[in-house]
Amino acid sequence: MKNYYPIPLFLEKSRKWKHAFNNFDTALKLKPYYVDALKNRAIAYILNNRFDEAIRDLSSAIDIHPRNGELYNYRATAFLLEGKKDNAVKDALIAKNLGFKIDASLEKILQEKGARQ
Repeated sequence: MKNYYPIPLFLEKSRKWKHAFNNFDTALKLKPYYVDALKNRAIAYILNNRFDEAIRDLSSAIDIHPRNGELYNYRATAFLLEGKKDNAVKDALIAKNLGFKIDASLEKILQEKGARQ
C-alpha cells in the first residue's frame, strides 16, 4: 500500500493546500484512525482559518487517544481562534493536566481566567 502521509506534510509546508488536503483525505480513507493524519490535517485547517473542520478532526483524534495532551492543545488553539474562549480554557487545562506544555497564548488565557489545574 502506498504511504500517503509524507506527501501532505510536504505539500502543507510548501503551502499547496488543495493537494495537501486531498492527500490527507486519501490517507484517512485508507486508515480512518490515523491520529497523526487527523492532527496534521487539523493543523492545516487552522492555518487556513477552517476552525470547525480542525475541531472536528481533533475531536476525532481525541476520541482515539484521549490522553494525548498535544491534541487538546491544538483543539484549544482552534477554539481560541474561533472565539470560543471557554472551550479553549477547558481543553488547555486538560492538556496541562496531561503534562503537555501548552502554547503561551493559551497559558495567558488561563492566567487571565484564573483557571485552576
